[in-house]
Amino acid sequence: MRILQIILAFNCLLFANTRILEDSYLINDNTILASHIVTIKQELDFAIDRFDSKSSIQLPLNKLKRIFGEHNITIDSRYPVITFHNFADFDPKPIIDALTNRFIEAYPTIEIDDITIKPASFIDANNLQIAQVDVSQNALKRNKGSFAVWFGSENAKVKRAFFTFEIDATIRALQASKQIARGTIIAENNCDETIMAFEAISAKPIDRSLLGKVAAKSRLNKGDIITDRSIAIIPDVRKNSQITIELIKNGVKISFIGSVEKDADIGELVNVRDREKRVFTARIISKDIARIE
Repeated sequence: MRILQIILAFNCLLFANTRILEDSYLINDNTILASHIVTIKQELDFAIDRFDSKSSIQLPLNKLKRIFGEHNITIDSRYPVITFHNFADFDPKPIIDALTNRFIEAYPTIEIDDITIKPASFIDANNLQIAQVDVSQNALKRNKGSFAVWFGSENAKVKRAFFTFEIDATIRALQASKQIARGTIIAENNCDETIMAFEAISAKPIDRSLLGKVAAKSRLNKGDIITDRSIAIIPDVRKNSQITIELIKNGVKISFIGSVEKDADIGELVNVRDREKRVFTARIISKDIARIE
């Protein structure tokens, strides 16, 4: 026997306004067991359309008047449509735990105060286990959104339901303590830590593990939050930096000083130029050495 919890609400189509009429009601198969509507008697049954796979049904007031009128009960309302919202009885904790872990993975410095979830579609899991919680990268960028939950087992996904979420959290971020010019390395001497509401961020803030490893993509003003959009990873070798150029031929190694013509990482092939402005193609072996191939 399937027992689903629903909320009865009046929905005014003209003003898109929804008002809660009463508390919870129970629906058992195709029968609403409503004990709080007007003067309805305890456990008196009323048959209306089934939900089946729907998350809600809308019934014209005239139809409900006819249904309840058959039991000598009068419904008086100025709202033309009554909406029955269908919510299943489920344990939200495993879903909230999975959602919490996804946010912590994406934002190591986040401090979550509360996460609320609500079903956005019909749920009839029939005691199936939660098999997987799917949260997109886009959903993780905001403090509210939607995600999917698969029910079934570890080996088989049987049913999918959609949920909405809202998260109340703060996050530790780094902000420029002074104006930072483009190309400047982000370090302890030009940024401070601050705590801000998660909903206020527009991009993922960087954390302290990146200090000394990234540079500003463009100018940052004092107070600007430093995010992954405003920085670039510092290459192993910077453009025009001095480097030792090696040439190994017939067992003989020749070394001379030159410079690289663009930013490059170890293992990358780049053009290098010696002091006589001759250009060679060389592979970056380390931060100090490039080998002509």
